[in-house]
Amino acid sequence: MGNACSEGCYQMLGGGSAQVTELRACKKELKELIETRNCHPILVRLAWHDSGTYDQRIKEWPQCGGANGAIRFDPEMNMGANAGLDKARGYLQKIHEALGFWWYLPW
Repeated sequence: MGNACSEGCYQMLGGGSAQVTELRACKKELKELIETRNCHPILVRLAWHDSGTYDQRIKEWPQCGGANGAIRFDPEMNMGANAGLDKARGYLQKIHEALGFWWYLPW
């Protein structure tokens, strides 16, 4: 897993802020999950399917869809094309609960 969020990315959030500490913990947990469960293909599929809801004709966010995490809710998660993605949602939910974030994981 490459360095998707470099130190410059963290600096944008204020360097040593609580958000940065949380993001680093999240990155560590995700990396461990991917390495131990070998689940990166299903996580990529989850992100791909979530972003695939984008509609450029709708200007307001989050109504326009896209990678906004809405796939974790019904009815989107229960659409046929998303079959099996509840497993990936479960992986991310465990990290969310363990780290106690006030925000949701950015899928």
